[in-house]
Amino acid sequence: MRTRYLFIIGSMFIVVSGLIYTIERAVSNIAGNIKLAGFYAGRMTGEVPSPQIPGFSDNIFAPLFLLSGLIIIAVALLRSYNNSLRLFRRISMLKKYLSKYPLWFTVIWCLTALTILLTLLFWKNILITLFSVIVLEVANGFRTWNSNRTLSVLSFVLAFMFSYLFYRFLAL
Repeated sequence: MRTRYLFIIGSMFIVVSGLIYTIERAVSNIAGNIKLAGFYAGRMTGEVPSPQIPGFSDNIFAPLFLLSGLIIIAVALLRSYNNSLRLFRRISMLKKYLSKYPLWFTVIWCLTALTILLTLLFWKNILITLFSVIVLEVANGFRTWNSNRTLSVLSFVLAFMFSYLFYRFLAL
């Protein structure tokens, strides 16, 4: 199969994943609001029902289509690099970019990015994201202390602000 067709098929899988997720959220929102309207129209007593919006991982098909689309696109990218020398040049370019930063900072940055993506994908607690951003900002402040004091001070101020938000969320 041609690489171009693999890109199209992978993109279609990703679009279908988003479409399934959007339709599921819309139908759930409509059904919840119909239930809420019936509650108010019937002048019922008791606890007011609240519409529950499903998360991305609640329906197995949306993440499955997304993962399938990403795998198909990855296969298409690997097939497009027939010349292995070009692939090694790309890897060495990425290694050259990542070697500008210390290894500890690169690991913290990658873990923070992964934490934010997983938190947004699975609708988990926002406190996890806030804590990872605080750690990233403190690490960035220490990394740039000798080379760029302004950026370092700004990173520490942002870490303080995120810490305050973290404290306020814990106080709720």
